[in-house]
Amino acid sequence: MSVSSELIAPAGSFFSGDEKKISVILNLWPGTVSVILGTIGLLISLFIVFEIIPKRLRFTFILSGLFGGIFGFILWMNILGPRLLP
Repeated sequence: MSVSSELIAPAGSFFSGDEKKISVILNLWPGTVSVILGTIGLLISLFIVFEIIPKRLRFTFILSGLFGGIFGFILWMNILGPRLLP
């Protein structure tokens, strides 16, 4: 999310959040933990999509994950989250 936010509205850093704080505490480049965790997540996702999900369901699986993630983010950040955690 921080990389997307930086591309849309530049604020000076592509990395933010807990991962950046961990990298700074460990005296590493600010994006180290983010890049490592992102790479691990990408490899796990590729394994699941190409090894676990049957070929005939891949497109549906990817689209449902994409739209579900977008709508879930909007629902939580704009509708449910502000009401449940003011």
